[in-house]
Amino acid sequence: MTKQEIFFKFIDDNFPDRKEELKARFQLYYDILIDANSKINLFSRKMPHEDIWITHFLDSCLPYSHIKKNDARILDFGTGGGLPGIPIAILYPQVHVNLLDSKRKKILVLNEMIEILELDNVDTIWSRLEDYRTINLYDYIICRSVKIIPELKAPLMQLLDKKGTMLLYKSKVLDDVTQFKNYKITDYSNENLGTRKVIEVKHD
Repeated sequence: MTKQEIFFKFIDDNFPDRKEELKARFQLYYDILIDANSKINLFSRKMPHEDIWITHFLDSCLPYSHIKKNDARILDFGTGGGLPGIPIAILYPQVHVNLLDSKRKKILVLNEMIEILELDNVDTIWSRLEDYRTINLYDYIICRSVKIIPELKAPLMQLLDKKGTMLLYKSKVLDDVTQFKNYKITDYSNENLGTRKVIEVKHD
């Protein structure tokens, strides 16, 4: 199977009623992500484009079953190329996703991508995490590419609802997870993704 076929099988198996719609949306996202990456570095330009289907799309979708609140507010911290926030927003059009990044150029590109994808449930936020404030706390904070150093723990917890969950994507190194008291590890490792874990973190 090609890597695209592996990802499409994941869609077939888990979203059979919407499989054609979702495949079309992810194909469009794939095309515009490659185009955007030629203008601004959103992911490694050394990566073969075919790898996007597994390394970025399938990986981003791993914690889809952890999103249990239909109208959830989700913050994607350090979103980069909209990963994992945009894939989650595509899978769940009823949730609302905020893509947070400190680099203005990336935010401008993300705004263009969101418009092309017609994602009404996604907004961008140009800010450093430490400077971002909101009265509307998040049900989920997802973080795929940023190591949670101790200085980031308090700002993240301030944005998370007391009943909310932080979802951290990890591989073999889990040294930043032990600073949290209340967490659960789900292992998604397989031959396609390699070692991959999702850490559910609750308020201490």
